[in-house]
Amino acid sequence: RILRWAFPRGRGIREWLRIWYNRRSNRNPQEDTNKKEQDDLYNVRKVYFSCLKKSLWSNVVLLDSKNGTDLAGNILRLLVELNSECYGNLRLCLAYQKKNFARISAILKRYGLEKVTLIEWRSPEYFEYLGRSKYLITDLYVVSEYIKRSGQILISTAHGTPIKTMGRDCHTETQGHLQRTHILADYQIFPSNYMKEKLFRAFMEDDLFSGIALRSGYCRNDIFFDSERRGVVRQELNFDGKIVYAYLPTFRGIAGDFKSQQQNDDVMKMCEYLDDHLPENYILLIKMHNFNASEMDFSGFEHIQEFPQDYEVYDVLNATDGLISDYSSVFFDYANLRKKIILFQYDFEQYMEERGVYLKWSDVPFPVVNRVEDLCCEMQSEKNYDDTAFLEKYCTYDNPNSSELVCRSIFKKEECCEVFPQHQRKKNIVIHIGNADLRSPTTFFVWEYLKHIDTTKYNYILYFYEYDLFNRAYMLENIPSDVKYISYLGNPDFTKHEHILYKKKRLKKIQNAFQRECQRCFSDLPIDLYIDLSGRILHVAEIAKNLHCKKVIVRYEGDNIISENCYQKYDVVVPIKKTIDNSMNTYQFVLGYDTKTIKENAKTLEELSTL
Repeated sequence: RILRWAFPRGRGIREWLRIWYNRRSNRNPQEDTNKKEQDDLYNVRKVYFSCLKKSLWSNVVLLDSKNGTDLAGNILRLLVELNSECYGNLRLCLAYQKKNFARISAILKRYGLEKVTLIEWRSPEYFEYLGRSKYLITDLYVVSEYIKRSGQILISTAHGTPIKTMGRDCHTETQGHLQRTHILADYQIFPSNYMKEKLFRAFMEDDLFSGIALRSGYCRNDIFFDSERRGVVRQELNFDGKIVYAYLPTFRGIAGDFKSQQQNDDVMKMCEYLDDHLPENYILLIKMHNFNASEMDFSGFEHIQEFPQDYEVYDVLNATDGLISDYSSVFFDYANLRKKIILFQYDFEQYMEERGVYLKWSDVPFPVVNRVEDLCCEMQSEKNYDDTAFLEKYCTYDNPNSSELVCRSIFKKEECCEVFPQHQRKKNIVIHIGNADLRSPTTFFVWEYLKHIDTTKYNYILYFYEYDLFNRAYMLENIPSDVKYISYLGNPDFTKHEHILYKKKRLKKIQNAFQRECQRCFSDLPIDLYIDLSGRILHVAEIAKNLHCKKVIVRYEGDNIISENCYQKYDVVVPIKKTIDNSMNTYQFVLGYDTKTIKENAKTLEELSTL
């Protein structure tokens, strides 16, 4: 009777087991993995969102070096400074990834930082600290889930002076994560006017960044002024009596398409030649870029060695006699040491085609070679160039005490650092263009309108879904130079329950989630007017309705994607009609690509800009 009650359709236990087994055996393992990853994501979001409702830990500092893959540069130097007695009340935490745990732990031990708490990057514990730490310091970018809290201080140190084009200057990638981090930051640090100018242009920070830009120099360059430490490291690494060069090439390719294997093959050929031709007392240390994940074995060489794993990179560089670079920004920092720098650019033409750079190589004082034979000769010759002008331009504010000055400025609120003057901003008009598809009539007439606008009065900012534009480089290339853009990073960060309610269109029950998403996407960006010219993306419309500014949205005839409640939150709802309705006295857009229609739509958009 129990079995009949349990299996009312008459299927026996064997039949149920067979069905279960078949379903189980036919299941795609990848589906299980994806489901687990999605469940983990929902879990950390739940943890993070709950922490946002709790008070901040006023004495906790969460540091992140390249998203937990390293401990070097500015982050290490700030960590060492904050670990001193002057900041004894602070609790220091460092994010790490599992694969880098051993190396990061070794570096912490070497520099006497055992008291630092290690937290696994993107773990539930990490999101708890992300939500409650008062101070956040990163040299790359914050995770996309990050929501800037009132009273929370975000410090962006960057991790290099730009040589390679990036942001709006590199039309093959938008780098929205980096742009978002720089704009949200309360403090940014710079070694020169050049660095600030390039970074602000690439990520379009003028009129958007409202924090403080410090003329402090890079903290990581303090080490190049420490001659005593140079002698200690040389002795520890047995460099006394040796001529030591370091080779730090940058990666090849672009984000998502790195050419690591080809680069490794080129490096191994270089090593084979140099190992046969360098004098007995020469050592070449090699460190590949973090984006080059392939492991290389240098154990078979006599003169070639891998960088010591338990030393910070710049600590070792300070103990060398020369640097070999290519297109890596490391030579800007190394120039402070006043040792010889050689640029080995064996693939110059190919690299310029793929990426492009800001510098004119003719303006760089260092010797440039493209053959390994010439490189070998340069390594054995003395420095015979003057780098004074180079240092004045690119290392203007570097000094022996950058770490101390930055920490005193931020944590003790002392006015010990010069700051860059604030930019006098214009009215910011943000225009949402959906996926930036020119087949859409609204996107098309916006593009035509932007070609003729006067940007001296208003500041126009396009807003779109980043990954839609990733494969449309021509769109980035043809945006007028005076027009900025920002992107939103993927779909809303819902919890599992919120996602279910969203799919069922039970929107009234998740209004708090849309308000939270508005804070995540826009934070406290100075927006004066928001215009949604897509009008058909539900979550974007629901999120943006929470902005504290004038809001405009378009409405297609017959559309029911957006709810009436949502439309009511906008100051102006502009209908999009198939033909001009002369009886209407309000704003209207017309579908069409002909010249007359485009002019009429552009005129309407111009009128809306005055709201």
